Amino acid sequence: MYRVIWVIKVSKLCNLRCRYCYEWNELGNPTRISLPDWARLLHAIKRHNELQAQRLGVPVETRMVWHGGEPLLLPTDYMRAVLALQEDILGRQALDVGIYSNNIQTNLYKLTDDKLDLLQEAGFRIGVSMDLAGGVRLSAGGQESEARVAANMDRLAEAGIRFGAITVLAGHTVGHLRTIYDFMEALNIGFRVLPLFPSPLGTPEAHFAVSREESVAALNDLFLYWMERDFSVTVSPLDRYLQTALLQLSGLKSAAWQRRLHGDGVLVVNTDGNLYQVIDAYQEELALGNLFRQPIEDILASEAHAASLDRADAVEAEHCADCSFRDICTHGPVFESRIANPPGGRCAVAYDVQNFIAGHLRHIGFDSSALRELELREDSALAVA
Repeated sequence: MYRVIWVIKVSKLCNLRCRYCYEWNELGNPTRISLPDWARLLHAIKRHNELQAQRLGVPVETRMVWHGGEPLLLPTDYMRAVLALQEDILGRQALDVGIYSNNIQTNLYKLTDDKLDLLQEAGFRIGVSMDLAGGVRLSAGGQESEARVAANMDRLAEAGIRFGAITVLAGHTVGHLRTIYDFMEALNIGFRVLPLFPSPLGTPEAHFAVSREESVAALNDLFLYWMERDFSVTVSPLDRYLQTALLQLSGLKSAAWQRRLHGDGVLVVNTDGNLYQVIDAYQEELALGNLFRQPIEDILASEAHAASLDRADAVEAEHCADCSFRDICTHGPVFESRIANPPGGRCAVAYDVQNFIAGHLRHIGFDSSALRELELREDSALAVA
């Protein structure tokens, strides 16, 4: 089944001040998407799902990711009102069978009993932002957050709520990925390692800054440890990189997602209704349109959307044209950061790590028959930028 992910910036208000946060300048802003605008958004999401299913000729799964800021600071009655709107507009049956699903990316610093009940009742898929290493993910008052978040992760586990985690790969975590793996393994949860992205405080001299070479080396080492641990929990994006390396070694091919052919796979909705591709957020001049003022059909037929497709083609032509992974990679990594990819070069991190994984597998004697027998586990970590 094809999947479309809608990253919805419900509010930028946050109770943490993580030093690398790309929303830094808006973390004190309590503005949130109004219920009438939620209704407009949900109608757009439903119509987009219908159009995608028509285009592809198969059912399409749509994931709605509540993002921020910190979504668990939203009033509980507000969240319940949005869920009621979803039932009215998307349909209870479509929600029950998973055509539409709710996901939430949270720092989990504050988890009230009513929010715990809501997460459980509504069946949210949960991604917890958790670095384990201290000094960067601080509260608004400057206190460390990790111990409190870990305690709330235990509360989720005790309630039987499944969740994944995201750890930022930066200066404070680059030397601790094995320890972080052990922590996640003890909880039996998958996690994603997200290389540091540009942010207002993410300057080269910042104490949490990390070079591309350091990021690649850390992920290579984590892969070796993951393999030693028999792939006991899912680690993203290493699972994706491993799959790409396996396809290359076995001589197989896998069609990449092509926006012109398959449609948009990930869309970001800002609090003001502006719609973006991940690589373009929040450059207003590159917005695809505004969902609070325009029907989704008009946005998809707009000059702005056509220009976005042209930019995507140019990115692929620059970075993917003669890449050894071209016919097997999803092409997703090249669109994860406009700034990180070296001009005219390969993906900032994925290319080098995939080459390392392929080389290591060759070195230890994996052959094509063994590769085909290896079962990759389903990713349980929520992969949201």
